[in-house]
Amino acid sequence: MIRKAILYTSLLLITLASACTGTDPVKETSTTPEQKDSIAAAPYAGKVFFFAPKLDQVTCEVFGDCDCCWDNVLFIDDYRFVRIYYCESDKTYRRGTYTVRNDSVFLVYNSIEIGRELNWDYEEELIPDSTLPYGFSVSTDTIEDLVDTLFPVLCGDQKRLKTISEEEAYFGQPDIIRPLKDYLKELQDDSIIARLSISL
Repeated sequence: MIRKAILYTSLLLITLASACTGTDPVKETSTTPEQKDSIAAAPYAGKVFFFAPKLDQVTCEVFGDCDCCWDNVLFIDDYRFVRIYYCESDKTYRRGTYTVRNDSVFLVYNSIEIGRELNWDYEEELIPDSTLPYGFSVSTDTIEDLVDTLFPVLCGDQKRLKTISEEEAYFGQPDIIRPLKDYLKELQDDSIIARLSISL
């Protein structure tokens, strides 16, 4: 009888201890790599960056003293981009997708390249139905796929991006002159969006 009482008492104490110390299982929310990329890409989505080969260490402004050494990267949303290269009156366009990992931006270009060139010997009567601005022609080429990496760099307390192109460093800063919508309108007006097969 005493043994039974001791046994019941022990079981009761064990049950009470478990009730006091036990907790309901909590589901830990985990973030998938895709979600992390989307979250990290958020600061870039909807923005335009201006790239050039020089970075003023005092003002942290990016600039270039040449006609063919600057470009823009248009981050259309949280995974697509368009890059516009400038050379005097001509422009070259490429599109692709991007991800952000460890503060670096990885650009993966597809093989379509659109060229918009000025025809210096253009005569309006030869192209009466042209929808492009006076004297421009557009070409489409297929080239090799390209992967580019934009690394974060600090200039004072300001964040800039840096990439290496043909052994030359280019620096990027947010374009504060023109918003993304202005660039996209221009691309639509010039039929570049359709040629790049981009849906907006």
